[in-house]
Amino acid sequence: MKNVALLPSHLEPGQYTLAQRFEQAGFRIFWITHTTFDRLWLIRLGAPADRILDTTLPDSLQMTEAEIDACLLRLEAGAAPFINDIIEMDRRLKHKSYAFARAYLAHIEKVLTDFLTRNAIRYVSNGRDTALHLACHKICQRLGIPSVVPTIMRIPDNRFGFCVGYREAEFVRLGAPDRDDFDEARRLVKQFREKKTLSETSQFERRNSRYLRRLIPDLKRFLTLAYRASHRPGDDVGRYSMPQLLKMFLRKRINALHLKAAPVWEPRGNRPYVLYGLQMQPESSIDVLASFVSNQTNLIALIAKSTPCTHEVYVKPHPEYVGGVARGHLLAIKRIPGVRLVSPFLSSHQLIMQAAVVLTPTGTMAMESAFFGVPSVIFAEEFFRGLPSVNYCANPNELPKLIPKLIATGRREVFDSVVDFVADYLARSFPGRVTNYLGPYTEEELASLVHAYSIVYDYLNDPQRAGSCSEEVLA
Repeated sequence: MKNVALLPSHLEPGQYTLAQRFEQAGFRIFWITHTTFDRLWLIRLGAPADRILDTTLPDSLQMTEAEIDACLLRLEAGAAPFINDIIEMDRRLKHKSYAFARAYLAHIEKVLTDFLTRNAIRYVSNGRDTALHLACHKICQRLGIPSVVPTIMRIPDNRFGFCVGYREAEFVRLGAPDRDDFDEARRLVKQFREKKTLSETSQFERRNSRYLRRLIPDLKRFLTLAYRASHRPGDDVGRYSMPQLLKMFLRKRINALHLKAAPVWEPRGNRPYVLYGLQMQPESSIDVLASFVSNQTNLIALIAKSTPCTHEVYVKPHPEYVGGVARGHLLAIKRIPGVRLVSPFLSSHQLIMQAAVVLTPTGTMAMESAFFGVPSVIFAEEFFRGLPSVNYCANPNELPKLIPKLIATGRREVFDSVVDFVADYLARSFPGRVTNYLGPYTEEELASLVHAYSIVYDYLNDPQRAGSCSEEVLA
C-alpha cells in the first residue's frame, strides 16, 4: 500500500474529493492538520479518525525545557532553516511569545515524527506557508521521506510540477525533453511574446484586486473562516482567530478607501528606469522563499542606493496588494531617494519592455522579463533562475556591482535559450490545475492530478529506476 500524508495549506472540499480519487488509485491517505476544526471537518466528510493528526498545541504541554531543547535540536538537524527563521516565516507564529513558539515547534517535532514513522508514510504532499509545513519538510528529510510541494509552472498556464523540500528551486526531473516538448515550447514562447497574455492566475487577481468590488465574495469567505475559527477561539497559530479575521477584513477596505480618496501613485517619468515588483505580504513566496530580504522597504532602499543616477527606480505594487498595505507604508517607500511609486494597474508588460532591469524577490515578473530578453534579478533560488537574463542575487551587497553591469549589458535576444528552458520544464511537469481557488476540479483535472502524483511517488520511491534523479531530489 502506498501510504501518503496530505498537509494542505487550506482544507477545501475539492481536496477531500481528490483524496478519494487517490484511494481509488491504490493510495492510503493520511492527513496532517493545523487545527482541531480541520480534523473534525475531515471526519464529518468521512476520513478515518485514526489517519488524521491534529497538530494543535495542547493546553498543557507535558514537556520539560530540556525536552523542548532536544526536540528543537532534532528539528534543526544542523541545517537551515533554523528555528528562529521558521518562526519569522510563519505569519502567525512570529506574533506569539518566543517561549510559546519554541514549545509549539517542539510539540510538532515530537508528534509529527511519531505519526510519520508509526504509519510508515512514504510520501508527503506538503505546502510552504506555515511553520508546520516547514517543520514537516525538515522532519521528512531527516527520515528519508520525500516531501513535495506541487508548484505551478507560471508560464504556461495550467501546468504544474513538484518541488522537493520547502524551496522552489527545481522541479523533480522526470526525464529529458523530446521533440514534442521543443515544438510546444517554441509555440508557447512565440505566443507569449506576440500576445503578452496574462496568466489565468493574474487575470483572476486583477478581477479580484478591487476590495470594494469584491465585498460580497470576501464576506462569504470571511464567514466561512470565522466559523472554522470559532471552534477553538484560542487557537490562532495555524489559522487566524475571529477578531484577527474581522480586523483584516475591515482594514483592507479602509486602506482601499484611503488610497482611493488620497492616491499616492506617481505618473511615469521621462528618464530610464529599473523596475521593482512589490510583492504581496504576508505571502510565502517572499516571507519563506526569500526570508532574508522579506523587508521590502529595506530591499528597495538598497536597490535605490545601488542604481546609478542615470536611472530611476520604479516601484509597482502587485494589484492584489492594494488595500493590503496602509497608505503610510506606501508613502515610506515613495520617500526613498530615487524611487517613483507607479500605479499597480499599469501594464506590467509595457513597464517590463521599457525597463533597463527588472527586480523582484521571487515574482513572475522576472520570469516574464526573461521571455523578452530583459535582464532581471531575483533574491531566492526560484526554478526559473535557469532562464537566460535571470540573475539570482544571493547577497544584496552585490547589487552596486550587479545593477550597473546589467544596465550596461541591456536587452538581448534569447529566444532559443528560453525555448530550451521551457522544453526542459514541460518534460518535468504535467498538464492540469493543482490549485483549487479558481473553482472545483473537473473530473479530467482530478484524473490528471492522480496520474501526476502516482508518477512522482513511484519515481521518488525507486531511486534505481529514477537514474537521473538529482542529489537534491534524493536527499
